[in-house]
Amino acid sequence: MKGLYPEKRLAKSSIGQQVAADLRMRILSKDLKNGTVLSENRLSEEYNVSRSPIREALRILEREDLVQLNRMGAKVAGITEKDIDEIYDVRLMMESFVFKNLLKRENNDSLLRELNKILEMMKVAIKYKDADEFSFRDIEFHETIIRSIQHRYLFILWSNIKPVMECLIFHPLVQYQTGDGMPHIAGHAASDEKQRCRF
Repeated sequence: MKGLYPEKRLAKSSIGQQVAADLRMRILSKDLKNGTVLSENRLSEEYNVSRSPIREALRILEREDLVQLNRMGAKVAGITEKDIDEIYDVRLMMESFVFKNLLKRENNDSLLRELNKILEMMKVAIKYKDADEFSFRDIEFHETIIRSIQHRYLFILWSNIKPVMECLIFHPLVQYQTGDGMPHIAGHAASDEKQRCRF
């Protein structure tokens, strides 16, 4: 299934999850504008799948408040700049809480080694101009930090915002590329992540 979302990241996903991932990217990139009616029948034809995975995809997007379900389909609710700001606010609050707990630990060496490995992979992605890989390593970096304190409900909260967060990170990388094919923010982002490793 070709679309805006990187195919290699969907290999283990259900068809419904694959459709949801592509529709999510289309909504956040404004390819599907607010108020657009999404017909189950039309989506089924467009993605060449049955209506069952289409329903699954729309239910996933409804939980993320990106669509409003209606009879035989849904309407795009989209996302506002305020929504995006709030998502980043939530991530900042989560990570601040995690850092506060990590500072109480006597030893974070294992976590630091794991984070530095991810940073090295981000550098490799930059070297080979792989924007997709860079963006997902960025997500992996944040998820590793949040997972490190083994706080069950914090991780549930992260899992709820992660799909949209992925798209918010991935989409700017697609849109704002330099002439050499790499996102101009990549170097800055890797540098920022490196600073986070210093507990």
